[in-house]
Amino acid sequence: AENSEKQRLDLFVDMPIDSYWTPTQADIDMVFTTTVKYIQATEADNIRPLSDYKHQHFGFVSDGKQYIYNNYFCESFNFDTEWYSNLISVDDGGNCFFQSIFDVAEQEIISLSINGEG
Repeated sequence: AENSEKQRLDLFVDMPIDSYWTPTQADIDMVFTTTVKYIQATEADNIRPLSDYKHQHFGFVSDGKQYIYNNYFCESFNFDTEWYSNLISVDDGGNCFFQSIFDVAEQEIISLSINGEG
């Protein structure tokens, strides 16, 4: 929760953010399972297997509902920063980078965005 605010998550989410919270491992597991199904149904030709990605998850509240912002990036990228505590954001990069928003109450992905090619 503290890190989400510090990382300026509000710059990456097109929703008003009321507050932040820390997702549990069970929340992350649900996001992962739901993301696999979502990708298979909608983006199978555009996104690599999730095992090829590192991922970051940030909980936030908008209009009283809990959401999780999910940030995925290829394992092969070697970032100078500590990716586990700093939000990774790049321009372009293609399908090595994608982001999604998970609605906790509905247990569904409400948006998914794949970076463009440079």
